[in-house]
Amino acid sequence: MGRVRRRHREGRAGNQHRDADRVRPAVPGPGRDPPRGGTGRASRAPRQGTGREGGAAGRAFKRIGIDKGDVDAAFLRDDVIVVEGSWETGAQEQLYIEPQGMVAVATPDAVTVWGSLQCPYYVHKALGPVLGLPPEKVRVIQTVTGGGFGGKEEYPNVIAGHAALLSWKAGGRPVKLVYDRLEDMWATTKRHPSRTTIRSGFTKDGRLLGLHVTIEMDGG
Repeated sequence: MGRVRRRHREGRAGNQHRDADRVRPAVPGPGRDPPRGGTGRASRAPRQGTGREGGAAGRAFKRIGIDKGDVDAAFLRDDVIVVEGSWETGAQEQLYIEPQGMVAVATPDAVTVWGSLQCPYYVHKALGPVLGLPPEKVRVIQTVTGGGFGGKEEYPNVIAGHAALLSWKAGGRPVKLVYDRLEDMWATTKRHPSRTTIRSGFTKDGRLLGLHVTIEMDGG
């Protein structure tokens, strides 16, 4: 899906032929006509919106921007070659072999959980506010984990919280909460569908001048 902007020349029959050895300048020089269908000036790389434009952009709940250098100026150089393209990925189920599961023992004074997880410090941070306990009274033990692939980073917070609350309500009796496969696929988070658009500017000898990357992820 990537595209490379190249200069065209007229054939004898008036048809346009692609000249693979010549590159269309982004800005026409003296004696050169602007390329057909445009002004001959490289378009400026789009800036991120404010989230108030409406449509999909207006529904964005989180934006992260990283800027370094003057990318717009790089794309306005008269020797720039622009290569651009877009790629999409669909939602993905991590499908780890072992489903989500936790064991919890909780009392009014302390809580300990054991579970299949990737990030014990995430669970540790989440359990304190749920039970009203200080950090030193929360213990998280990561057992041997039967696969995760990113699916057991944050979601174990939910299962640990549920198991701990049930144990607390049961007077400190141990509670084991394990999803079956269907429950796991229904309830847990997935890898988000995404669309990535990359616009690169190079010199003829391959030196990178500028790079504009937009990554949109469906968090719904």
